[in-house]
This record gives sequence, structure tokens and C-alpha cells, in this order.
Amino acid sequence: MLEQARAFRQAGQNVDLLPNGLQALRYLSRQAYDSVKAADLSDSGAQQMLNKDVAGRELYRLSLANRDWAEAYGEGRAPVRWYELQQALRACLPEEAVRLDFRCTNLAEAPTGCVRIEGISRLGEGANPYAHWQSNEESDKAADEQGVFTSPVRARVAIAADGINSAVRQVLYAGTPHQDCAQPAYAGYGAVGCLDIGQLSDELLAQLDEHYTHDARLLTVFNPEHEDGARDASAPPGRSRRVLHPPSFAV
Repeated sequence: MLEQARAFRQAGQNVDLLPNGLQALRYLSRQAYDSVKAADLSDSGAQQMLNKDVAGRELYRLSLANRDWAEAYGEGRAPVRWYELQQALRACLPEEAVRLDFRCTNLAEAPTGCVRIEGISRLGEGANPYAHWQSNEESDKAADEQGVFTSPVRARVAIAADGINSAVRQVLYAGTPHQDCAQPAYAGYGAVGCLDIGQLSDELLAQLDEHYTHDARLLTVFNPEHEDGARDASAPPGRSRRVLHPPSFAV
């Protein structure tokens, strides 16, 4: 496990492990699987996601209930904090197999059939506009701006799970037709999560509740003028036959 951060901290957003992810995790390590299931953040109060048009008319519902996912795919889903997943995987590895403060700069196939991963350290952690946190530690501020080369790592397989600004993907895709895939791209829509809506008037809150949120804690709203096709109501959770263009907003 190669980690760019200089220390393990409870940082990052939540991730939703769907059935195929949980099945893969169970295959890799029953210990990690059990740890993730124990850290499951499933909200018993939010058992479905509603999709409505801008007039408040329901388009379709997506079940979030574990029993529905398990019935359709043989396994449920598990929303967890990224930190919990990271620690579950870390616990399965010997201490010498975990490297902190390592940022990939190059990958190459070694003559032995392994992957040689080269990297630098002492870069600190730069501001990440895609995360909800930002490091303010003095040790990070004092890090060498250019970094220093560290000893390479050899492995049979390298998995690029280093986030939206993946350095590994930038190395792999450089000079290829897929080079643009190495950089974040705006998908055309956004999502809004609200923990507190105290700034809205009671009148506006009442209207929003009447038309949109009275029967759903999770909601997406679409503009029907940009809607193609029809959804198969018999499709299992997570599968939609409807192609929907950017939503007006999501709650």
C-alpha cells in the first residue's frame, strides 16, 4: 500500500461499496470485508432515492435497502468512510508493505515480470479542491517543494486508486489516445448535500417540502425537456433503462 499522505488521518469523503465491490473485498480478505460491514453507514431512515421532474412529479424510485440489493445481486451495499476502507485494507498487510509519503512519478514493467513503481517523498499535501478537507499542519508547509526521490517499489500488480487527480493514471496515459482521461472532467451536473437549511424562509421551505422532499430524504430533480427514453420499472436496484441528462439539482 503506497499512500501519498505523510500520516493516516480521518480524511476524505464517503464511498458506497456496491455488491461487486463487496464481493471482491470478501474474496481478497474476509477480515477486511467484516471490518467494512461493521463500519456500514446505511441510514435506516433513507431507504430509497426519488427522482422527480422540476414540477415535483415522481419519475421513478431507486431502492437503497440492503435486502433489495442482496435479492438482486446476492450481496447488499455498504456506504462507508474512505478512511475506514483504507484502514480495513491496511490491517491485512504486514507493516513493511505499507509506505507513507510516497507519490508515484513513473511506472515500468521490470524484467522479472513485476511492476517497478518510482516515486518521491517530502512533497507534503497540496490543496485539493475535490476534497472536503485541507491540511494545515506545519510539517506539510515545511515540506520540500520539489520533493526527493525515494527507493522504488516492486509489485506484481499496481492498482491506481489514488483519487480524482491520480498521478498513476497521468503516467499510464501520457502520450496515448487516452491522455485526456488522466485529468478531471466536469460531468455536466452537480450534487448538493444539506446539513442545515436555516437560511431559507419558512414559506420557501414549505413549498420545497410540498413539491419535492416530503416523501424522500434523498432526491434528484431532472428537467423533463432534456430526458430521453423510458425507464424499465422492473430493472433491479442500480440499473436504469432511462438516460437522464443533467439534473437541475440534487438533495
